[in-house]
Amino acid sequence: MLQLRAGHLRVGYENGFLRHITAGGQEIVRMLYFALRDENWATLQHVIREDARTVGDDSFHIAYHSVNRKDGRDVFRWQAALEGKADGTITFEIHGEALEPQLKNRAGFCALHPIHETAGQPVTVHHVDGTYTAGQFPVLIDPVNPFKDIKSLLWTTGNEAYSLSFDGDTFETEDQRNWSDASFKTFCTPSAKPFPVALKKGDHVFQKITFQAPSQVATAPVDDTIRITANTQTHSLPPLGIGAALGDTPLPLAVADQVRSLGLSHYRVEVTPLAVDWVTAFSRQCVIASQMDLPLEVVLSLSADFKIELDAFVQLCLQNRLQVKSILAVGNGSLATPQPLADYLLTLKDQMPKTKFGIGTNYAFHQINQHRLHAPAVDFVSFGLHPQEHAFDNLTIVENLEAQRDVVASAQAIYPHTAVHLSPITLRKRLNPYAADPKNIVMSEQDRTDPRQRTPFCAVWTLGSIKTTTQAGVASLTYYQTHDRQGIISAEGAPYPVYVALQNVLKHKIKKIRGSHSSHPLIADALLFDDGACLVWNYTDEVQRVFIGDNAKPLTLPPYAIVEINA
Repeated sequence: MLQLRAGHLRVGYENGFLRHITAGGQEIVRMLYFALRDENWATLQHVIREDARTVGDDSFHIAYHSVNRKDGRDVFRWQAALEGKADGTITFEIHGEALEPQLKNRAGFCALHPIHETAGQPVTVHHVDGTYTAGQFPVLIDPVNPFKDIKSLLWTTGNEAYSLSFDGDTFETEDQRNWSDASFKTFCTPSAKPFPVALKKGDHVFQKITFQAPSQVATAPVDDTIRITANTQTHSLPPLGIGAALGDTPLPLAVADQVRSLGLSHYRVEVTPLAVDWVTAFSRQCVIASQMDLPLEVVLSLSADFKIELDAFVQLCLQNRLQVKSILAVGNGSLATPQPLADYLLTLKDQMPKTKFGIGTNYAFHQINQHRLHAPAVDFVSFGLHPQEHAFDNLTIVENLEAQRDVVASAQAIYPHTAVHLSPITLRKRLNPYAADPKNIVMSEQDRTDPRQRTPFCAVWTLGSIKTTTQAGVASLTYYQTHDRQGIISAEGAPYPVYVALQNVLKHKIKKIRGSHSSHPLIADALLFDDGACLVWNYTDEVQRVFIGDNAKPLTLPPYAIVEINA
């Protein structure tokens, strides 16, 4: 990332966008960027074709041409101009033109506000009608967009006031933690307007963002030292499970042996009793679970006839003495568990007293936040999670680890006496409930697959996820699938780096970790086990030096490395 200055502000520039605008060592704006999203909310790839830069000691000017591509074609082009001035003013202006007809849900700017520095902070909204509203950025995840009809925002970070002004469209702010993104996003066009919108060839888009900072901010020396420090808290590692691989192929024996040796807690399978061959498919999964010596976590997708379907499923389990650890009941065709289904689950506890019953969704926390139930007697609430709802680069994926803490805390606030399960956690989205065409709700195999699944990056990200959610108090975690392209082992039985990372966590007999904090959590972090051992990892593609506690000698970490230190 290219480092720029606008007066006293530090600004990162990467792939045409501005990132990590900081003042006095504090992050003020996470990102300023623009995007074109199609009728299924897919973000179209953008490619910079020309880029001219003038960079000074306290200012910069960048101009470039770029295009959005879809199905191998250029479908939209942009002219962009970015300027940072010595007085701390930053402008970002775009002129776009459709190169061919297309449907769009969004075309234009987004501004990301960091969570840690803004949650709970006061904000004044200047609306497009000239009125003003005073409020604050939400602490718990807001189920509705907190700020609407925005012309400009004025907010406080570190006792200093900053502003963003918008031209060319009407903006509003959403809480992206609903989809486990670690930011508030101020975007256009307002969600109340109908979408998708048909763009004709030659249609134009113009927008401009102006960011203004105080002319001077009291600055503290920036400490680049990476240090992991422990606190007095201890946390129990939650049970860790694995999901079923898609398809009907048998589990390779080598895969079964390796998964069994990990010491996982459960095997997640999805069952639809409405399907004609559901008993055969479920029986096949039961055999696989037995091969791995894992109890079942069953996700039941049920229709309006859920009483009949549940009775059939329960009787099958009882007749075959199946070891079912938990059952998550969701509505087939609905975004989350319907209230009548949640009520009926309580009647099953006498028949399966050793099984935990839960409510929730196969989708993101957003559905839990939107569809709140009265369910005081269920055992758990469950939802899925992935870090790539809106952006896909490594830095964003690491940034979004912070939001995993908040989704757990917000779910606990909605259901204060109920355990929180995250299931499944995947690197890339599996399902798209917002697809315009229902046939696109289930993502294709290609779209579900991230090539980083097989790399050390997936391993370090998974460790970061385990640490964040454990310290947040999550009750159960389910990651990925057993094998193949979204798994922890290849189809041929070769372990991926994430398998080794899980192995390094699960081999500890004492399943407790000490609370800890990284001074630079986007660069490196660590799990400190209660037995004195620790795992330290590097999120970046550069060598990093990390100090553990008060140690005078740093630990050198190669790119994406995981280093184990024994007690």
